[in-house]
Amino acid sequence: PDISLGDIFVLTGTVADLARGESTITVSYESPSTRVYRHIVSVNTRDNSYQDHIVLDEDGLWIILIAYPTDDGRTIESEQSINVREVDVGIVIRPPVVEQITREDTIRGEDVTVGGRLNSTSATAGTVVTIRAWSPSGVLTTRDVTTDEDLRFENTIEMDESGRWTIEYEYTDDEGNVMSWGEAIDVEDTEEKEIFTYESGVILAAALIILTGLLLVAVGKRNRQDD
Repeated sequence: PDISLGDIFVLTGTVADLARGESTITVSYESPSTRVYRHIVSVNTRDNSYQDHIVLDEDGLWIILIAYPTDDGRTIESEQSINVREVDVGIVIRPPVVEQITREDTIRGEDVTVGGRLNSTSATAGTVVTIRAWSPSGVLTTRDVTTDEDLRFENTIEMDESGRWTIEYEYTDDEGNVMSWGEAIDVEDTEEKEIFTYESGVILAAALIILTGLLLVAVGKRNRQDD
């Protein structure tokens, strides 16, 4: 299927022979520029169904790989492709104008402000905007906020997972039309970098201590030889 650039893609399906005791599958999204976003998606144990959300923000062919283990030790893999087009193909109704909040790099564990400003032609002060945020593992956080006199709205969400978060905004305009659009927020995980930096510092300090000791021993030997 084709969808528009920047739309929220909803992946749904069922797994027939997921291994007993397993409750998740791995879904990998590869963009046209070969960026890979890996999601761990929960499976509904009642009917073995799953659902995942992601913003596809590159035009071209996206490859989706689904993988899960079976009872006999095999790994079942299935692949599908999604063609993302720059033009709107009508999957999502978009507001005429919306101003998004801009932000710098987002680090795991931060409280991230999401929101923006609506167009005055499609909303009024006090309009309720529903914000839905899906983490990379599929956990959904929902916020209902109202616009101020300048039609701005915002809320904060703790982004405690690294990877791609999918944000959906939705409101009903004065004519009863449901307006929605999506945003992708890529969250970086710096914990490993911090551990690496700490370990490197310890190693460097130990090396300096050993080197200093060796120099002192060498100087001591030379002084004894001079005497």
